[in-house]
Amino acid sequence: MKRIKSAVLLFLSGILFLLPAVTPLQTAAESEAPASRNYTLSSFPAANEEGYAKAGENDSHRLWVNPSDGHFYIENKADGSRITDVPTAAEEDAWAQGVYRMELLSDLIINIIDLESSTTVKKNSETACVRMGRVSVQAVEKGFRTTYSFTDEGIVLPVVVQLEQEYLNVWIDTSVIEQTNPRYVLGSVSLFPYFAAGGPEDEGYILIPEGNGALMHFNNGRTNIDYYESVYGRDKTYNLLVQPAQQEKILLPLFGIQHGGQGILAVITGGDAGSTLHAIPSYLNTSYTQGYNEFTLHSEDSFVLDSDSSTAQTVKLYQTDVFEIDVCEQRYYFLSNEDSGYTGMAARYRQYLQEEQGVEPSLSSAAPLLDFYGAVQRQEPVLGIPVKVTKTLSTVDDISAFLQKLEQDDTVGYTLRLISWSKNQIKGQPEGGLSPLSAVGGLRELQTLSQSTEDNGGRLYLSTEITRFYRSGSGISSYFDGAKSFTNAPAYQYSFHLSTKLRDQDAQRWQLIRPDKLLQAANMLQSAMNRTGLTNVSPQNLANLNYGSYGNDLYTREDTKQDILKVLAGLQENGSVLLDAPFAYAFSYADALTNMPMDSSCYDCMDTSVPFVSMVLSGLRTRYTRPINLESDPDKAILQAAETGTMLHYALITGDSTNLIDTTLNTLTSADATLWKEHILTAQERLEPVVEATEGAIFCDHEILTEGVTMSVYSNGARILVNYTDEAFESPYGTIAAGDILVKGA
Repeated sequence: MKRIKSAVLLFLSGILFLLPAVTPLQTAAESEAPASRNYTLSSFPAANEEGYAKAGENDSHRLWVNPSDGHFYIENKADGSRITDVPTAAEEDAWAQGVYRMELLSDLIINIIDLESSTTVKKNSETACVRMGRVSVQAVEKGFRTTYSFTDEGIVLPVVVQLEQEYLNVWIDTSVIEQTNPRYVLGSVSLFPYFAAGGPEDEGYILIPEGNGALMHFNNGRTNIDYYESVYGRDKTYNLLVQPAQQEKILLPLFGIQHGGQGILAVITGGDAGSTLHAIPSYLNTSYTQGYNEFTLHSEDSFVLDSDSSTAQTVKLYQTDVFEIDVCEQRYYFLSNEDSGYTGMAARYRQYLQEEQGVEPSLSSAAPLLDFYGAVQRQEPVLGIPVKVTKTLSTVDDISAFLQKLEQDDTVGYTLRLISWSKNQIKGQPEGGLSPLSAVGGLRELQTLSQSTEDNGGRLYLSTEITRFYRSGSGISSYFDGAKSFTNAPAYQYSFHLSTKLRDQDAQRWQLIRPDKLLQAANMLQSAMNRTGLTNVSPQNLANLNYGSYGNDLYTREDTKQDILKVLAGLQENGSVLLDAPFAYAFSYADALTNMPMDSSCYDCMDTSVPFVSMVLSGLRTRYTRPINLESDPDKAILQAAETGTMLHYALITGDSTNLIDTTLNTLTSADATLWKEHILTAQERLEPVVEATEGAIFCDHEILTEGVTMSVYSNGARILVNYTDEAFESPYGTIAAGDILVKGA
């Protein structure tokens, strides 16, 4: 764990406060090669008639570079086709004007923080480096290194491009970036923003892995908005006065580009926690459709002082002392023919997860996941004094009785998760040990429920919370151990008013635990689990929140990611782990995944949603939907589960639902287990043919037959056809009734 001093810039009313000064990092000239890499500088062979020298070659492709400016292309040895770093006709693009014309010709776009003016300045490599003669290109093993000198700002950074056997690798080791002018620091870097961009006459799309996945087609006429979101979601410590739009997160650090019969899968392998994905439609800035990643090296945040006053002023704060990530690294996998589309991209990333991330198949029961909520606190008057009173929502005995009723009609064991069952959770404290509420059921009752569930082929998970907390407890202080904002104050998280989208100042605010304290909280939890034998755990939010901690002690998002991985490794050693919609780096530590997105956010710039994430994880992990009974359209959710190969999930209580009123669980508006019993059985029966037909197979192909009708194809030949429309559809495999599922076995 890195513990480093953060430098913060405060700019207010034209007055500059700088704490402490920026320390220049090692210059590019001081080291021929980053310590983390093994390569040596060499000489290029003779250039071809176009002025390009061969820099690398594998079985299928050649890498060519112009030694004078660093521009390059990839040659397909089979057919001679090329993928270029910038469009070949960029100079003739009539739509691109001014700075966009120069960016269209650039391999690098950077944002530089001007500490004196408290502004961010965008620079491109074509204007600032290439045309000023401030670029040098050197041959290295399997590729080349281009060093860009932004002389006016005192920033020099080398970019290495190497053609490996299966992919093109591009990277920047931040330890060799030069920063010599104390006025400027490097805010972010965008690598090859127009690599494989789609032209005005091209057919293809950008794959955006947001939610379950989405496609942005080339030249789709959606010219008023682009897409940009942080990989793994926005940093939760950043100051938000207004609730952002509800949206799906990016769970996978990648994007894809499909050009007719050629495809590219770009996978971030270094700096993923600090990156942002951009997908820009044609005719917004240029006539090209582009996809690329931006790597954040120094973060910034904004605060409003005296927001209730007419003299309110915005304060910008920067982290300027060290780079937030050690390396910016991205691979480009080249895909051809039938593998060039999003289904081929899913297969290639699944292979990457298995071979390089250690995600081996771990499939559990196909039966539904049933969440039972134990208790909640509600403020009530006692002798005229407001007092928090614990309200029981479910007891272990009632849960057992409900399961017995289900098992009379269904012999498959159910996966269970118990939520809000402990003293710590009720109080909003980090889970320091397994201390069940007596009103829900004691330790002995929990052990009995766990054993009976396993005897019936299922598994009981205890939901725990060691990431978010409302008040001190379990050795964690709300003041000292919460994540910090840029002001070094606790980074409080707020609820928002539904109508105004503004902060609800009356609602209880919560905090995120400081990354280095995650290990402390996890160790206490693991000790308790070992003592009780209740080792199956579902740590809420642990692998689904992207955040750092700023202020005097800096913990970057990458630091948080590494600590989360340590916690997950420890939990997995003890028992089984169930994670809520985790980020890709956590897949190998989870036996099952729940609350998985079935759709994308369907932004205006997107053309259609696709089950990309579902295809990636098919055959690797059992996946559960979000609670069916809390969806606005449960029937549609069942259809989506069939299309994506996802198991069903319900959120339930066995007690009086009026106990939910005016509590933090008031969103459980339709959770009465008795009312949903028949639905659980019927829905499971409806999906049973899908499960039987696809058992042991991988979701390998997907087709939209017509609007509202899809076909999912499995490796064993099974086909699952789903009709979301109000009319029957005649498919090559038979008639699909309106709102129904058609299963064609292998």
